[in-house]
Amino acid sequence: MTFGASAGPLVTSQPSGDIVTDNSASSGGGVVTSGGAVTVRDSSISHNNGGVMIGSDGGGLLLESNGTASVTGSLIADNTAPAGGGIWVGDGSSIVATQSSIDGNTAQMFDAGGIYNQGDLTLTDVSVSGNTAGAHASW
Repeated sequence: MTFGASAGPLVTSQPSGDIVTDNSASSGGGVVTSGGAVTVRDSSISHNNGGVMIGSDGGGLLLESNGTASVTGSLIADNTAPAGGGIWVGDGSSIVATQSSIDGNTAQMFDAGGIYNQGDLTLTDVSVSGNTAGAHASW
């Protein structure tokens, strides 16, 4: 798991009470997990940029290569990427989010200002609002 950049190898991490903000990378501006697991608890992932090129995804949180995430009591807000401004969940990856907010994120070019999902997604008591998308409706 990497904060604020796309680099490997990525490992299991459990940030709690952290602020991940104002980062930029070619893909996955805030937090990236590629085949690893991350637990985000009582944290803020905001104002990150997941790149500007096609294939640059996940401004706040990027899950790829069977990566998994658990997000509880956290804010994912005001992040940008071409697709999945807030969260991008790749094929085979999964996320469980509880009592969190995914708000004000932007997909500059394509789908899903809030959440772009190709994997498994479970939301419980989660606010998803104020997100915008370029080509299609935001979710």
